[in-house]
Amino acid sequence: MDSEAHPADQESLNKFPEFILGFCISIASIVWFLPYENIDGNLVPDLKIFVEHPNLFHALITAVIMSFSGASGALLIRNFSGHVTAWRCYFGISMVSVASTLLILSCTVFLEIFRMFSSGFKLWQLNEDEADSFFVRSYVFQVFGKICPASQEISEVT
Repeated sequence: MDSEAHPADQESLNKFPEFILGFCISIASIVWFLPYENIDGNLVPDLKIFVEHPNLFHALITAVIMSFSGASGALLIRNFSGHVTAWRCYFGISMVSVASTLLILSCTVFLEIFRMFSSGFKLWQLNEDEADSFFVRSYVFQVFGKICPASQEISEVT
């Protein structure tokens, strides 16, 4: 069997970084012209989801920046020069950054949706073991500080 890709498949793969680059530029252009509001010292767009959860906006911007970086690196890889190995390493690092950023964004969205649908449920009181609850409080909720701020958490647990 022939191991090379079909020319039409190769052409569509070559268009993918251009699509990502165009998508990132259009998202950045849209965000640029949105009205902003100052919330806790951070400028966030005046959209309900971002006003209520500014961390979602910051995660979105980080994902757009990393996606732009990865797509531009992929476009630079096409020119097979003496620096291809360095560009491939840069592209790999960019893709890992994009994946981790999207993971953070999806975790934030999941936890915010979970919080919206279970307003009376206190996630940090699931386990009575002090070591486990300390782990949950110190790592999970400090990463997503808007879900359960540390000062509120300590006063409610004690």
